[in-house]
Amino acid sequence: MKGWPEVVLFTCPSLFGNDWEGESEVLTMIEKFNNKPGNLMLPRMKIAVEAATEIFGAENAEDIVEAWWNIFLAAKILRKYTIALGQLFFYGSMAQRWLTRPLTVFYERLSESEKVYYKPYLFQPNAEHDNGDLLDQSNKRQFGGMKHLRHFNRDFADSFEKYQAARERINAVFERGGAEKGKLAAQLDAYEVLMCFLINVKHVINFQITLEKAKQRIRDSGGKVSAAEQSGVGGGLLLPDEKMVLCEIIRGEIDNCLKLAELLEKNNTLIETAETKQGETSFLLGPDVVVALRRKAEIMQNHLYEVDELTGYR
Repeated sequence: MKGWPEVVLFTCPSLFGNDWEGESEVLTMIEKFNNKPGNLMLPRMKIAVEAATEIFGAENAEDIVEAWWNIFLAAKILRKYTIALGQLFFYGSMAQRWLTRPLTVFYERLSESEKVYYKPYLFQPNAEHDNGDLLDQSNKRQFGGMKHLRHFNRDFADSFEKYQAARERINAVFERGGAEKGKLAAQLDAYEVLMCFLINVKHVINFQITLEKAKQRIRDSGGKVSAAEQSGVGGGLLLPDEKMVLCEIIRGEIDNCLKLAELLEKNNTLIETAETKQGETSFLLGPDVVVALRRKAEIMQNHLYEVDELTGYR
């Protein structure tokens, strides 16, 4: 994701050469910290203020440093959550195609035509591994159970709040205008893309664990419940909480991927993609990512009724 090289692993120059594509603030920070190395907080903050002043002007330095600090804190929180010791974006959004893969309660019902645009790029060393579980795609499953999900959602909310605080500070500088207004406008656009990535991560993790909870309740019931628990809709087990949560996640993710598609349609330079479809890999999205996002939304909408079926309302 261009504009935020400290946040997303797959923009690292070590993976894609050493072209920082005009990220002069990053190079300025590296140069200044190399000139005055140290571990104490106050000297480091002074260096950050110097760099922000040089790049954005004295009137904007405090807002910019505050934004940088919030981004650092937000990323630090999310680094506690990994997949196979890799970052959520790198191994989740990319290698497991969370970004473009549809969320459906009956994965096994997806046709090959509904899987063909993402399935070949799922990273999994074992070719025979069942890839129906969104959270079990590599050598270690990092997430599991409602207790873990509660911890993740609490940390995610804390991290997301800090990202939003950073955006507010950057937007304040943008509103003041000045020579760097064009660069800041591009960074704000990149920030909207980052928000879509983050929301996608939250949706996928919450969806999979909530789905497992619902299916476990169905298995535990043996398909038989007391008369008091029967719904009158086929007399089956009702799972109203799971129905509400799953529908909310699916509808939220449909909106999220359509928003991301619109952002990328307006500016296709906001994320790194392969130049050709042949260049797409597990760790690099294809140039048709907008088409893939719209296809994902279409598939999810077509399978939304399955939530009612799973939870006893159909």
